[in-house]
Amino acid sequence: NIVIPLIIMLAKKQFNPVTKKIITIQILWTIFSVVVFFIIAIIVDGVLLGSSLDLALIYMIPCILVNVFIILRNSVELDKKQRLRYSPKFSLI
Repeated sequence: NIVIPLIIMLAKKQFNPVTKKIITIQILWTIFSVVVFFIIAIIVDGVLLGSSLDLALIYMIPCILVNVFIILRNSVELDKKQRLRYSPKFSLI
């Protein structure tokens, strides 16, 4: 989520606010996904005493789909209006 956009940004030498916000979105999404993944694993192991692997896989599929949706929606918006549809008000880079 983070490495490929960062490599593209560095290779093309595009250090503008839009590319920084794209990387920020990916960083935040990765952190969110990992935190929620571990919370689900802890809850399932603590409450249900079952395998958290099945639930983790079920969780990862919607996470991937939402991430793809955000990327595609921002791509369309950049192509049409030269701005991001989903954009943080700050940059982590």
